Amino acid sequence: HSSYSLHWLSQVPELLESNKGNINIASTSPQTVIGAYYAQFQRDFSTFLSCRAEELVAGGRMVLTFLGRRSEDPASKECCFIWELLATALNDMVSEGLIEEEKMDSFNIPQYSPSPSELRLEVQKEGSFS
Repeated sequence: HSSYSLHWLSQVPELLESNKGNINIASTSPQTVIGAYYAQFQRDFSTFLSCRAEELVAGGRMVLTFLGRRSEDPASKECCFIWELLATALNDMVSEGLIEEEKMDSFNIPQYSPSPSELRLEVQKEGSFS
């Protein structure tokens, strides 16, 4: 059983310099940022599945509870809007001089909420589970 951990990434994805003003995937994030988050999720989830495949007994079952989204849009409001709201508040603090813009732009939340089809694809690619 894994409870509310798999949507957290092992690290902030690389190449996020172009995600200025955001702290995660947002409606204004470029495709390169969305791709970087998804690629990190793929690596982390594949590693998780590989490790659990070694531990699980034949015929065993796994229960995974974590945040996801119904939409195929990684910037969907159903998963990322909370981060956009927090980014708005932080950007207001930048404009008021309470936070340095460089610090704001270097802060990113290592979280990715996958869609059902993304999960299925990763499970199939890893190959140990049905």
